[in-house]
Amino acid sequence: MTSITKAEKLKRVNMVRAILSRSGTRSECLELAATEWGLKPRSADFYINEANQQIFQDFDIDRKEYIAQLLQVLHRVMEKGTETNPMGAVTAAIAQAIKPARLDR
Repeated sequence: MTSITKAEKLKRVNMVRAILSRSGTRSECLELAATEWGLKPRSADFYINEANQQIFQDFDIDRKEYIAQLLQVLHRVMEKGTETNPMGAVTAAIAQAIKPARLDR
């Protein structure tokens, strides 16, 4: 791998991460690396690994913190649902919120 700046490395990792975050495949990442940066699969795997580590770190949080974040997202879904009035979505969000909050016991 030729030497690149830290900023360019970060940009590349973020581009690969964006692909992986939207359920992209390794093949898509390899194609990006080959066409955009002229990299072979072995070099591209470095960026895939870095992106995967970042994604893992995002979810490597305390269970209570994760539940709090999840409930916050579900609360926003419920608020938006009541504004636009698809009550099925609101009901589903409430049902999902009950489980991690352990309100179903």
